[in-house]
Amino acid sequence: MADKIRWDAEKKSFLWRLLNYQYEVKYLKTVPAKAFSPAPKVQSAIFSLVEKKEKPSFSYTEMIWVLDQISKYKRKTLGKCRKMATPELAKKYPLPEDLSGKRLEEIGLEEMGRILVETGL
Repeated sequence: MADKIRWDAEKKSFLWRLLNYQYEVKYLKTVPAKAFSPAPKVQSAIFSLVEKKEKPSFSYTEMIWVLDQISKYKRKTLGKCRKMATPELAKKYPLPEDLSGKRLEEIGLEEMGRILVETGL
């Protein structure tokens, strides 16, 4: 799970966006299973969360609302997600053309900001 939330994760999850909006997430190290008693069947990880001094320019609550609308279609492209989600989403947040072919897991906070900020919000 630590690999999924660190800043440079290849595929961005819902949790990745929630944490990386407000914190700088850094993977520190892996803790082997034998360090615990009883030993689990998975390895553990230690990571740090340092609060960002400068937050993104878009609203956290708006980001959550948009993610709620399209996260259930995470394997679809954003263009298809917008058509499948509520009509309110397409009306309120016009999608930039260059992002319509990308999947939700491929876009970072900058692209999310383009969706939310460039529409005048």
